[in-house]
Amino acid sequence: MASNLPRVVPSRRPAGVVSWKQVFFTGLILWLASVLVTGLTGNLNMIPTVILLGSFLVPATAVVWYLDHYQSEELDPWRVLSAFLVGGVLGVLAASILEFLLLSDGVLAYLAVGFIEELAKLASE
Repeated sequence: MASNLPRVVPSRRPAGVVSWKQVFFTGLILWLASVLVTGLTGNLNMIPTVILLGSFLVPATAVVWYLDHYQSEELDPWRVLSAFLVGGVLGVLAASILEFLLLSDGVLAYLAVGFIEELAKLASE
């Protein structure tokens, strides 16, 4: 006698956990909305929101992608999250110190700031 009940298939992702695509596209929409509102209103208080969303979108998406694709006994989600946060803070501190010591005012200084910040991110990995 066959059962007419639906077959339960276990999910790879626990209930309530978002995918990396959801993180990325939600963050991208929020960033675009922040840029649009900042441009339309000229509200300078929105600039930190635009910068923070833009700076954290790809790294946060990468962490969620990693947690979604790789299971490891050594790397639990809390260890990955703490490495993400500590590495981010160390990268910001290193970039700030290098910018203070090496750069003066000028147009080329802004290009150097971007280079130093990306180099600091790489070094903190």
